[in-house]
Amino acid sequence: MTKPLAFPDVRCGRRGWLRGAALAVAAPGLRVAAAMEPTRADRAALFPGSAVAYPEVLRETRLVFPRDYGAHPDFRIEWWYVTGWLFDRADRRPWGFQITFFRIRTSYPDGNPSRFSPGRLMVAHAALVDAAAKRHPQRERVANLGSAGVRLAQGDTDCALPGWTLSRSADDGYRTTVREDEFGWRLALRTRGAAAPWLQGEDGFQRKGPLESQASHYYSRPQLQVTGELDVRAATRAVDGVAWLDHEWSSTVLDPRAAGWDWAGLNLHDGRAIVWYRIRAADDGPALHTYFALREVDGGMRVLGEAAVTVDETWVSGATGSRYPVALTLAPREAPAPVGIGSLRLRPLIPNQEIDGRQITGVAYWEGAVRVLDDGDREIGLGYLELTGYHRNFRL
Repeated sequence: MTKPLAFPDVRCGRRGWLRGAALAVAAPGLRVAAAMEPTRADRAALFPGSAVAYPEVLRETRLVFPRDYGAHPDFRIEWWYVTGWLFDRADRRPWGFQITFFRIRTSYPDGNPSRFSPGRLMVAHAALVDAAAKRHPQRERVANLGSAGVRLAQGDTDCALPGWTLSRSADDGYRTTVREDEFGWRLALRTRGAAAPWLQGEDGFQRKGPLESQASHYYSRPQLQVTGELDVRAATRAVDGVAWLDHEWSSTVLDPRAAGWDWAGLNLHDGRAIVWYRIRAADDGPALHTYFALREVDGGMRVLGEAAVTVDETWVSGATGSRYPVALTLAPREAPAPVGIGSLRLRPLIPNQEIDGRQITGVAYWEGAVRVLDDGDREIGLGYLELTGYHRNFRL
């Protein structure tokens, strides 16, 4: 999913400005605003005869693995997003964790020989939810892809910034590491049940708005079983848990009328998984697009149609003043509903799970661990809820 990176202005010749990019980025639908990119006249003066052409997300494209686990550098934006619940093996104390790597191809044309060129950037977020202490430490990084210690592979998942990594091995396991003063981890993530990637939408072509062009290529890896070590306040804890991985790439996603989106990825205790989102309209009208789908234990997928959404609790950030609907109830409108899914009551591990990205990306969003309860108040799953566009509208 911390505070607007302002790259120093660098004057080139008598006119050009290399102003960097003030980025607004969040996952799993994501956002990018190149608010400080050069004007068209600036680019023409700096790079005469050059332009950036981004490829389109096409319905007929078929995802191929392991190739599509890796980076797609020609597209404008891409992200690998892992969230999950961890439990201390000694006392079963719960924790939430998030790590996200965003690859950004800005409108600076290729060809600048400097490795500090802001044409291709990586932004990353890492956060820990300490439920017992009601704390949410977080960090945000940004770097040029040519910088030392930055790695982004094509052909398979392999993302790295100094001290932060996410990679996939040939046996289809993932590893992630984070090293920060306040928190860190060394985690292994393994698939269980239906191990193949869950292709969202239509074979990985996922609409995000009313137009065909407002789409991403999108797959998920739910029900990842986690083992490893968590470092917090100079203590190391052995942990296990469950996680969710999303990988998306696109060049155009949000409709100009959109304010942002609400999204949830839910790992049910019986081995099934649910993904839901809605693209909210800036005028508070009907959602511009919705998606609600169930993956069975054997890998079969069922689109559930629209969900009836009830806001049960809101929380106001003391840092940004944003009001987030942190407790929701989702209920399938279709009848009969899938077994055991009459309604899904999402309840936050703690209310304060805001990612305050104003220092670097200029925006804030809520990215939080939630319990999934049924109508009888029984816990039937664990997941993460993402709420964007409540601090300010997104453009992507």
